[in-house]
Amino acid sequence: NNLISKNINEKNKFLSINFEKIKFKFDLKSLSLFIETNNPEIKFENTLIPVSNIKAFLKFKSIVILKPQIDKISILSNEITTEQLKKLIVKLKPNNFNSFIINKIKKGKLIANLDIYFNDDLSIENYIVKGNVMEMQAIIADDIFLRKTNFDFFFDKSDIIIKKINSNLTGLVIKDGVVRITGDDEINLKSELKTEININKENSQKYLPYVEDFKILNDDTIFIAKLDQIINISFDKTFKVIDSNYSVNGEVKKFFIKFKKSISNSYLKKDVESLIFSNSKFKFAKSSDNKKTIN
Repeated sequence: NNLISKNINEKNKFLSINFEKIKFKFDLKSLSLFIETNNPEIKFENTLIPVSNIKAFLKFKSIVILKPQIDKISILSNEITTEQLKKLIVKLKPNNFNSFIINKIKKGKLIANLDIYFNDDLSIENYIVKGNVMEMQAIIADDIFLRKTNFDFFFDKSDIIIKKINSNLTGLVIKDGVVRITGDDEINLKSELKTEININKENSQKYLPYVEDFKILNDDTIFIAKLDQIINISFDKTFKVIDSNYSVNGEVKKFFIKFKKSISNSYLKKDVESLIFSNSKFKFAKSSDNKKTIN
């Protein structure tokens, strides 16, 4: 345990690992030796990481020639709270994603499984992180909050996948959503969300500033629907939007619009003050060149 701890700590100054009791195990299928320990002390930039279990896999050839080399380390965390996560993120290089977690995430907890792959000199070659987030609360915009948010996640050096997203906003429920982020020079984000919407006089004010495409909407609008939403956005390295497409379709149970000014023409006996759709199919699409279609 001292040999492994010393080698890792020397090669990765930001990472400190200390073992106490360890078990040696041999995997016949992969011809690999690994050591396992529970509740080790792991620090990232001197900040303690709550860890439940850690396994260090040794390269078989290195064992034969009596020069042990670590191939991979697998770390299973204990439950990590939002406060603990923020302490760790502060140590990382600042970026928009880290800033979002620090400033917008208000509550929640997660469990993560981290696999770290090493080169022969024990520098980090790659990593894979997967786990789940539970009971998260976050600020999306002024007076708009995500509540009771749960999802699974996976990410490595190039890809991020968030799936089984379930969340609640005022007047909006998200079910079984998926978000994928890929790319190096160009970053591509695609999200698919199943939503149940119940916008009414009490909560419509929250969303009116974000629906400029529908200028006829106002405080009296009622919108009850089940919709599937797809968002595609491409960014450059500075997170400037290069291209974007948004589409939504589904069933509208009720859509009530009260016009600010009544509509009249020679074909109508009476002025039209309001309009109601019920049990209707709905499709809307918008691209970054500002082309819109509504069916």
